[in-house]
Amino acid sequence: MRWHFIGHLQSNKCRDAVELFEMIESVDSLALAQEINKRAEAAAKRMPILLEVNVAGEASKFGYPPAQMLAELKQSTPLSRLRFTG
Repeated sequence: MRWHFIGHLQSNKCRDAVELFEMIESVDSLALAQEINKRAEAAAKRMPILLEVNVAGEASKFGYPPAQMLAELKQSTPLSRLRFTG
């Protein structure tokens, strides 16, 4: 079995998520991606991730606003322990 983390991930839970799951399906900020990368580096693991985008712009939902996601994706290049899957 392969376990995927789905749902909002708080940065203080990244260590556990990297250790327990095969993929994280809900990365919604550059800061969270950086924390996952740091934890994956410590675990000597490459972590597949999916970016969560809030295309509807609903304030009650998590996810990148589309324009912010595109801007921050360019800053994600140095995050060598992450594999952006979608």
